[in-house]
Amino acid sequence: MNVENLTKEDVDSIFDNLWSRGHEELIIMGSSVEEAKRKFKSMAGKPWATAFHKAGVCCAVFIMEPVGEMKWRTQFAATEEGFKSIWISLTKFFKKASDFIVNDYTEGKGIIELFTIGENESDWFNTMGFNLIETDGFIDKYEKKGA
Repeated sequence: MNVENLTKEDVDSIFDNLWSRGHEELIIMGSSVEEAKRKFKSMAGKPWATAFHKAGVCCAVFIMEPVGEMKWRTQFAATEEGFKSIWISLTKFFKKASDFIVNDYTEGKGIIELFTIGENESDWFNTMGFNLIETDGFIDKYEKKGA
């Protein structure tokens, strides 16, 4: 897997071939493919706007932006085949990126808890070192293991 700076062409490649789960999660969040595509394109070339390529093909895109003091919003989109082929590497990248940014802002304390919206895979967050501690069926709260 190659991690590269996000380009508008990467965004088109992913959102023109977004898998059904991506469509469903956008609906749950009150968004659309067109809105998400515009958001990702506006982040192209900025720090923490990343594309993941395998064998020269864009498999997934990721953006991370501050939305307030000590709060970051991450967004991720992928094709189904792309996600299936690189999900382990993506998990490792997300953990490193998140820890790096958060440690920089929290004097080394790291991520203590996170919230997710929509349909999520608790195994993914478990791999990243978090346990599901609360859910209402829409918003899940995870806590760092050992926190």
